[in-house]
Amino acid sequence: MKAGRAGLIPSSERLYVAHGLELEVRIRQARATIRIQLSRFRFGFVLEEYSHRKLQLNMSLFRQ
Repeated sequence: MKAGRAGLIPSSERLYVAHGLELEVRIRQARATIRIQLSRFRFGFVLEEYSHRKLQLNMSLFRQ
């Protein structure tokens, strides 16, 4: 009489494995969110830098 594979693993360990997978999914989701926010931040920064330079250029042209 052979015990099933699942029968050999204590229920607490099975729960831990399931929880580990759930955590991994959550970590991946969090990383994806952070990546999106970072790219948005970088894009905003680039736009701000661009408009600032454009303003400086306009002012220098105006002074001449």
